[in-house]
Amino acid sequence: MSGGVGGAAPRGIPLSRFIMPLPVKANAGISTSNPGVFAVDNADGGLPRPAPASPPTQITVQVQAMDSRSFLDHSNDIALAVRQAMLETSVLNDVIREV
Repeated sequence: MSGGVGGAAPRGIPLSRFIMPLPVKANAGISTSNPGVFAVDNADGGLPRPAPASPPTQITVQVQAMDSRSFLDHSNDIALAVRQAMLETSVLNDVIREV
């Protein structure tokens, strides 16, 4: 049987076990006067309010060689960096929305 739904993996590529990602909890708000999504927290009365903005985190990815093995070997690190960037800033989300 060749690779297909429910089929075996192509020769030479071992299958990896699926691991459910950690859950993400986000408190966000949308305002008509300030377009876009922003973080919120709860005031003393329990009503949501805009949370103080934190400066964006800079993420640097260094690539030592442009070969597929390097990307595959570091795919988990790359995925975690992209995930963190998407959670902490809207710039990356805006770029992805445009694609």
